[in-house]
Amino acid sequence: MGDRACYMELVDSKGKKREDLADFAICDKTNLVGKRVEITRKRAQVMSVACKGRENCSISDTVNLIVMIKEAK
Repeated sequence: MGDRACYMELVDSKGKKREDLADFAICDKTNLVGKRVEITRKRAQVMSVACKGRENCSISDTVNLIVMIKEAK
């Protein structure tokens, strides 16, 4: 979990790791760890890095946020 979103580590089929921002509710899906998944991203606004975690900060960044994840067939 972070201030702006949660951080999700994804590993592609070649073993390359990548960290992506996800909606906070997504990181609770620990039952998907180690499984092949399908993800859906959406352009969304999150707290700006410039806020440095300050809760009252009104600056935002637009990012491709993971908003849905499910086990791949």
